[in-house]
Amino acid sequence: MPQAADRLPPPVALTNVGRDAAGVDPEEFWEIPITASSELGRDNLTSIGACQIAQDGWDARFDIPEPLQNPNGEYVSVYTTHEDWVDGVSNYNADIRKQLNNQTATYNLFVKTSKPASVTLNWPDLQENVPDNFVCTLTDPSNNESVNMALADEFTVNVGEQPYPLVVTVKAPKLGVKEETVPVVSGLELLSAYPNPFNPATTVSFNTTIASKVTIKVFDLFGKEVATLMNSRVAAGNHSIEWNASGNAAGVYLIRLQGDDFSAVKKVVLMK
Repeated sequence: MPQAADRLPPPVALTNVGRDAAGVDPEEFWEIPITASSELGRDNLTSIGACQIAQDGWDARFDIPEPLQNPNGEYVSVYTTHEDWVDGVSNYNADIRKQLNNQTATYNLFVKTSKPASVTLNWPDLQENVPDNFVCTLTDPSNNESVNMALADEFTVNVGEQPYPLVVTVKAPKLGVKEETVPVVSGLELLSAYPNPFNPATTVSFNTTIASKVTIKVFDLFGKEVATLMNSRVAAGNHSIEWNASGNAAGVYLIRLQGDDFSAVKKVVLMK
């Protein structure tokens, strides 16, 4: 078992440089950011997910230990627990497993506060962060209340003296089985950005068979808009626009194209 000295330092962003540099295809790496907020503060460092090159169990490229809290200060914290990953460390901000294939993964979450408080959990833009046909459910074991995380975007619990347990289950379909392709009636098609991963700029390309009003925006994994690349009417044809992300932190971003009755999202990885 690794020792506590082997763990990664507390992150300054959801995805740190070590994970971005691991050679991950964004299409094979999904991640659900989970935030916890209350009158005591906010914890927005926690995420669960899966990746095709991740290992089950401790993987220093992806899993991040929970930073120590100030015992004399007010705080709210949400984390997963693994007693057998690293000696002396049991709580983790990031829990990334092997890619799921016709399987169900269970993530045991705990919410902890410096004193009793009401805490609200959020998972922004879940449907943009996980592959199609995945079913994500959050359950409160104390009363067996469950929510479909694709239909609800928050859940509130009352935390007492002890950490409050919650369970997230992610059910994945069999990989390689795709639904029948439906023709795109809007005439719009969002292509993969190139290069990807990139530093500091990547080119976003799209096709349209008819003149269309097109909006292209960039979001981080928390759903915060970080850039608007296009918001105008374009003629039919092939189009491209560059995103220079030199002022943004390294990490995974979502590029969303919207037109009349059409929306598409591509993931990109900024490396620094």
